[in-house]
Amino acid sequence: MRDRSRWLPVLLLLAVLLSPFIVPIPDDLARRRTVMQVGQLAHVFLPLILTLGLHRFGPLRGRTWAAAFAALFLAAICELPQGLVGRSARLQDVGFDLAGVVAAAAWIRLRSGGSRRWLLLLLAALALVPWHLRSLPGRVIGEMLAAERFPLIADFETAREMRLWALNENGDGTMRRIAEPGAGNVLEIGGKPGDYYPGAVLRGAPRDWSGYRSLVCDVRVAAGDSATVCVRLDDFDGRRDTSWCGGFWRIGPEWKRCELDLPAAAAAVAEREFRLDDIDSLVLYLTGMEGPTIVLVDNLQLLRGVN
Repeated sequence: MRDRSRWLPVLLLLAVLLSPFIVPIPDDLARRRTVMQVGQLAHVFLPLILTLGLHRFGPLRGRTWAAAFAALFLAAICELPQGLVGRSARLQDVGFDLAGVVAAAAWIRLRSGGSRRWLLLLLAALALVPWHLRSLPGRVIGEMLAAERFPLIADFETAREMRLWALNENGDGTMRRIAEPGAGNVLEIGGKPGDYYPGAVLRGAPRDWSGYRSLVCDVRVAAGDSATVCVRLDDFDGRRDTSWCGGFWRIGPEWKRCELDLPAAAAAVAEREFRLDDIDSLVLYLTGMEGPTIVLVDNLQLLRGVN
């Protein structure tokens, strides 16, 4: 009976602190990128609390580093079954787990009379929190601006809207906002032969595009003779499969108004119904380059009629 009572607090602690890592995330919550960004900090604070708990209760009581290693192992191992509940194992999460465990161990050593170096280690580990949240205010402002201007997706005139744009994480190349004589500010995308999907990705714009007929924008080549730009749309369900819709635009050195017929592009997805009312991301990338290429993009918007 005494052995059981010794393990009971530990088992309760494990159940409470590790279960958030292995349960499905509701779709409505997963769609909120700002909430998900804050939620990732659970990978800092739950392992931190777990380390303190294992150090306080159970067979690892009083053993700082044993409790720390056990907490890190248990938190990291929870990444493995996430694929079974619609989540993805990420090495970044293990890094957050490590920061929480290190912070807890440094706190324990500091409380037991350790030197000032433990305070420095504690502060260094917890510095991950503001670092991780550094882009959050800009993203919130960017999403508010995008909602106000919709169905204008981007004209790149303000720095705030660029908070929702990033270099395509699955590719190479360059992306930046520049001033273009006669056109104001535009998006510049650069790449060269051999680059893997060089382009830009937009996330955080309003999701419901179902009431619109076409996506249009002005595009031209700024370096190179000609280029092909692929526009790719992913809906939320595309996070779980490889289905997407889009098209290709062939462009030259003169500004060209390019159009993607949204209903036709969605209907071309044969595997399942593509959700135009639940757009998760938009990617613009270069393909088929014969040399170093730079493309400029401007006035990206949705239209209710054919342009």
